[in-house]
Amino acid sequence: MASTTLFILLSLNMSFISFDIYEFMCVCTGKDSWLELVGKKGEEAAIVIESENPYVKAIVLKDGTTITKDFCCDSVCVWVDDCGYVVRTPIIT
Repeated sequence: MASTTLFILLSLNMSFISFDIYEFMCVCTGKDSWLELVGKKGEEAAIVIESENPYVKAIVLKDGTTITKDFCCDSVCVWVDDCGYVVRTPIIT
């Protein structure tokens, strides 16, 4: 966790207040993509992903499902077709 000190100048009495702001950062470690899982069953792919990178949670989703675009390297979308087979390379999102 990084810390930044912020100083605020109070306009009435010209005194300073300081406090720390903690920046929560996502630390990306481990494997980040699994091309070899395309064509495999989604649930099986999720197990492989979580065993190869214990810092992520694999989420099995039907291809075309709308998701938020926020990025943090703690999740991997496993996109599957109607039969449950992986149709895109799972990558950290």
